[in-house]
Amino acid sequence: MTQKGKKKFLAILFTPILFILSFIFSDVFFDYVLSGLPDVKVFTTNILGSPRSAFVFASAVGVLPILMFVSDLGVNYQKTWKFLSTLFFTLFMGWLFVYLRLIYIDSVLESTQIAPNIQNSIAFDSIQAEYYLGFGFLFGMLTSTLFFMFFGKSEEA
Repeated sequence: MTQKGKKKFLAILFTPILFILSFIFSDVFFDYVLSGLPDVKVFTTNILGSPRSAFVFASAVGVLPILMFVSDLGVNYQKTWKFLSTLFFTLFMGWLFVYLRLIYIDSVLESTQIAPNIQNSIAFDSIQAEYYLGFGFLFGMLTSTLFFMFFGKSEEA
């Protein structure tokens, strides 16, 4: 099996594994997100929680091996540090997008004028942290891939 075939096999292998694990442990992610809004009461209208949000979160995490494989096709990582820096930058950008979303929600809720005895509240579906995580992953992968495509050539020549 060629090097590219091994990478494709690993991407195909890890995608469903990460999808299933992240679907199972999506509550941990949402607990983390909700802990970022300590003074806000979050409510939902769904009886069983939000399976759509868990599916979107699992899709965002599960697509990471495919994103890294596509990134490898564009850059053809010869050195491990380039691949690891792309991976860590991609993960960092995903969490940064979620963090910035939480800061935005908190600032919007703080700017609203409410009575002193009423607590701020927000619908769970309007937080949409799982979408921001996915967009952050995509942005991080594209940014680091383009960086290594344009600025990583001088080292290999």
